[in-house]
Amino acid sequence: MPRKRKNKKRPVLLLFILTPPVIYAVHVFLLFLLDSAWGDGLMLHQYLNESRGGLARQLISDGWRALPVFYVVSLLLWFELRLLSRFLHRRGVVSAAMVGAATGWLLAFLLIGNSNAVVIPYTISGLLMATVLGWVAHPPMAGKRR
Repeated sequence: MPRKRKNKKRPVLLLFILTPPVIYAVHVFLLFLLDSAWGDGLMLHQYLNESRGGLARQLISDGWRALPVFYVVSLLLWFELRLLSRFLHRRGVVSAAMVGAATGWLLAFLLIGNSNAVVIPYTISGLLMATVLGWVAHPPMAGKRR
């Protein structure tokens, strides 16, 4: 008697809701590391010598303003990935990651500036967000059947 396999559906909407806040947390951590290594070290100074609660409150309040931007960028990346897979027949996580990195770099370069401390976190954030969205759009085992 053959077993029926349960059709596992990933909660795609939940991933779309949770991906930008997680990527924002990674983005802030990258900014903290780059500010400590190449920047003026103001975030590290505030973390070590001043109020850690004040720094946390500032990051949370900045997050409420930054999250809509991350959601808009995730929609932009989703649109780019759909166009890429529809017109170029390129599917997969690697091509999605390349599109995300290029989009993050371009947005940072055009809107903010060309400083490495700015471009690197946005490029990595775009890469990570597009990788997750590419994985959601085209799961690795979607075309394979047993």
